[in-house]
Amino acid sequence: MPIDEPALDAAVRDYLERELRIATADVGPDTRLVTSGLIDSVALVRLATILEERFAIVVPDRDIVVDNFDTLRLIRAYVARQAGR
Repeated sequence: MPIDEPALDAAVRDYLERELRIATADVGPDTRLVTSGLIDSVALVRLATILEERFAIVVPDRDIVVDNFDTLRLIRAYVARQAGR
């Protein structure tokens, strides 16, 4: 099933703004979230949980890594892969 990318972006931005108090006006598809220090490992785990709930996917602990979650573009690709399983 295809992922609704605008809804995915909105979910990530909402989390960043509401729970982490991060302004997202300048967060683009390739903005580094983890490697830039915008979010830490605890926030990353919470984001994965939100995506599981919102998009009915499973995110194994081993997948909660920078390669899957450092940018919106990487998050979109990861969620799409998981949704296709």
